[in-house]
Amino acid sequence: MSSLTRADVESVLIRRAGKLMTKVGLDGVTISGANLDLNDPIRRAARQIGVTVSDPILVADADLASLVCWQVEYLLDVAELRLLESIWENWTEVSQAVSLGKIEAQQLADRIEKRIDKLEERIRKPYGRNIGLVSGGSIRHGRHIPANVRVTPPYGNGPPENWNPDFSDPEL
Repeated sequence: MSSLTRADVESVLIRRAGKLMTKVGLDGVTISGANLDLNDPIRRAARQIGVTVSDPILVADADLASLVCWQVEYLLDVAELRLLESIWENWTEVSQAVSLGKIEAQQLADRIEKRIDKLEERIRKPYGRNIGLVSGGSIRHGRHIPANVRVTPPYGNGPPENWNPDFSDPEL
């Protein structure tokens, strides 16, 4: 099994948003592992999922090599989210009238914003196959209280007045 490289991550991000990157003046083509426009999204994603990067600015292959399985999916989604935020922030086009119709540049900006919202929602959920709902509860430690005992169980700082520690029923 080969390890994840920066070029692998760049390749996926370019496939997901390369045309949009190009439209706002970012490098939406280079997948050599040295695409500077993708460094910020990859760095932010790596840090968010708990990866310690050796250089605080530039992410290297060695920083990503330890990621496996669902960590890779999480990294890609978080990096795509940051990339789409950058694209949306750099979006300068406005709606324009054309002779035979209208080009609605705002529609694309709205689609990018909806995609950001969906990615944020997906990132908030746990990653992995067969992840169920999280549930919680408490277990009280102490003595077993049989169902037929007519005394109240101990709560608070001390036993209640009618507490019978040997659980014997005086009527039996």
